[in-house]
Amino acid sequence: MQRFLLYQDCKEFVDALNLAEDFHIHNSIANMHIWLLYQRLRDFAENKFAFQLREELIDAFNKMITAEMEDVQVLRKFKKLEDIENYLYAIRRNLDFHFFINGATTHQLEYKLDALVWTCIFHEKVPRYSEQVYRMSQYLLRHF
Repeated sequence: MQRFLLYQDCKEFVDALNLAEDFHIHNSIANMHIWLLYQRLRDFAENKFAFQLREELIDAFNKMITAEMEDVQVLRKFKKLEDIENYLYAIRRNLDFHFFINGATTHQLEYKLDALVWTCIFHEKVPRYSEQVYRMSQYLLRHF
């Protein structure tokens, strides 16, 4: 789990995508990578070990988020943890909807992918038509 987090913190990745230091964006990118791994494991649908690994991957990611939040002093910490887990789940569902369910986007994956990345990864914290959004969209598309 820590290994791919190191990848997204490396200078080459951060510089190529021009990422700012932001908790929500960082966790959303990690969540996107978890989703990509989950999809790769979904290809092995007949393998019970792949199914188990998929579920353990999501659980490990949620436990990691919980462990990171243990040191943060905020009011209603458990509510915030629940909100973060629900939000990350919603992002994974939005990615599923875009790539597998919505007819317009399943046939043409590029269609509105930048809008999805802008809302789900960058949380509308960067300008809508910025180069960052398009680079992240291409990164997601290339690794899907």
